[in-house]
Amino acid sequence: MESHKLHTMQLHVEKGLQSSNLADVMTTITECARYIREYPFPHFVHATLFRLAQTFNGEIFARKFEHSMNTIRLRIVVAIKECNKCLSLALSTEEI
Repeated sequence: MESHKLHTMQLHVEKGLQSSNLADVMTTITECARYIREYPFPHFVHATLFRLAQTFNGEIFARKFEHSMNTIRLRIVVAIKECNKCLSLALSTEEI
């Protein structure tokens, strides 16, 4: 059951980050922090952080949200700060 729920959340993150609607992208980023707090499993945390890192670097959007990248980046930073305590459970100290 947990595996199915984690897979569903990963799919939700994928779809949300690839949305053409900025509000959906911002909501998905906020939900990532909640997902990581609720399910701090290393594989899930790594996959989610990897997608957020790609988003932060602009690899996902190309030119779609070029004018909003700083807002998106700020939201990612805030989301990661919100789940900071959970990151130490899933990542080594050197990685953080």
